[in-house]
Amino acid sequence: MYRYERKFHIEGLTRSHVESIVRLNAGLFSEIHQRRWINNIYLDTWSLASYHENLIGCSHDRVKYRIRWYGDLFGTVAQPILELKVKHGEVNRKISYPLSSITIPSGLSSRTLRELLSNCDAPATLRGQLLKLQPMIVNRYSRNYFLSKDRDFRLTIDSDIEFYDASREGRAIRFPEQDCGGIVLELKYPVEAATKANRISQQFPFRMTRSSKYVSGVERVLCK
Repeated sequence: MYRYERKFHIEGLTRSHVESIVRLNAGLFSEIHQRRWINNIYLDTWSLASYHENLIGCSHDRVKYRIRWYGDLFGTVAQPILELKVKHGEVNRKISYPLSSITIPSGLSSRTLRELLSNCDAPATLRGQLLKLQPMIVNRYSRNYFLSKDRDFRLTIDSDIEFYDASREGRAIRFPEQDCGGIVLELKYPVEAATKANRISQQFPFRMTRSSKYVSGVERVLCK
């Protein structure tokens, strides 16, 4: 199902202050999930095709590839997920495939990731595309989840955002290359709720942004 995502980049406020603003919104948001750490390995070509397509806003559907898991950054990951985030105009959707358990060391191996992806339960054409990609950025952040009273709007608050360079084979990623600071608030809702969205978003005194976390990671880590 396609949905809208509106993102707001927030500077100079604590997470608790942002949460207070969310709770005062007319959408009557309440927390629905315990705060947790989210980890992502973003995959791209050596020429950063996905990154450049995002910047120029290609007219065709854009796909962003990532491996996601929750909890600790390093160690054994029991249930990693391959996610394809498909952007179609102003809306997007996610396609997910479960992956086998993997151990994330302090240095990532392209060979290990290729073996993991080649064995996933995905169409053969997709597996072929995945084998052309490389790990580029590791992204990690802490997320809170909220839901509006009418259940049409989901809202997340991301803080403690970190980026790691994963583009060099076997290079240690134990320490973040860059802590971006700030907080990212995301408002997510289905297409049929679009007419009510302005009433929700206009009450946030924050700057709306188009930037994705992958784009921010590339620019802070690989393009510095």
